[in-house]
Amino acid sequence: MTIRTKLIGTVLAATLYATAALAADSARRLTVDDIGAGYEWIRNYRGGQSLFAYYPPGEREGSGRAAVVFIHGGGWTSGHPSFFFPHCQYFAMRGAVAFSVQYRLATAQSADGLEQVGSRCLADCKSAIRYIRENSAKFGIDPNKITVAGDSAGGHLAVALGLIGEYDNPDDDLTVSARPQACVGFNPVADSNSAVVYRIFGIENPGEEALRIAKTISPVDNVASGVPPMLVMHGTADTVIPIEQSERFAAAMKQAGNRCDLIKLEGAPHAFSINWAGTEETIVRSLAEMDRFMGSLGLIDGEPTITVEK
Repeated sequence: MTIRTKLIGTVLAATLYATAALAADSARRLTVDDIGAGYEWIRNYRGGQSLFAYYPPGEREGSGRAAVVFIHGGGWTSGHPSFFFPHCQYFAMRGAVAFSVQYRLATAQSADGLEQVGSRCLADCKSAIRYIRENSAKFGIDPNKITVAGDSAGGHLAVALGLIGEYDNPDDDLTVSARPQACVGFNPVADSNSAVVYRIFGIENPGEEALRIAKTISPVDNVASGVPPMLVMHGTADTVIPIEQSERFAAAMKQAGNRCDLIKLEGAPHAFSINWAGTEETIVRSLAEMDRFMGSLGLIDGEPTITVEK
């Protein structure tokens, strides 16, 4: 498999490994040098959370551009927006405005922790989409061209934004939609009623309340017709989240009459799209397939500038 790029000084060479230290030390306060050029750090935009926005090189003013929103993983209990800074820079180079979202992490155990996945993690991601949409003129984006993507628990949140109507922050303007035009899940948690989720929150024998909440936040249990098109990518060697979750989710989406493209990456591990777990090939493939998916929906113009050929 060979990798081709039309970019001079490709994003991978320039930023992929530059943010590895941030991923390993996510508690450290970020500096301008950490983030690099072409970004805007939007602090405390709502509820004390932050957004990181990357603009096309040399451009801060504009209109009608695509928006790409990334949501980090970490089992809903850890992680940092810096995980997706290289991906943001790639899509900024493609002419989009790309965002990486901070959200409140789940801190409780048992059913309370599951509930926080909705009331904190998902609610804050909804607030982020509403904030971006409300400020579309400021960002120079088309509010009807928003694609959301995430990895693992972040993949769950990205997919859930297209499916789950519950869990809104009380200060949100609910007349503004929090639903994106398209969702991308890299090895997402598609079934929250599963052993991997219960382990995270220390639940050995889920009772009635835990089962109820798990299904409320579970993508596969909330599929309905008319939801946004989705792309799901999953590694066949994922030992954290079984690939059968993505298979069942894609099947349920198609049965409901929705578009859901499922791409299986042979031999790829969990978190294959992130610099500290994936390889250059799997990360490039993630970017290229997401770019191509967005293009097929008219959400970004042109061809991917980074491609993988077998």
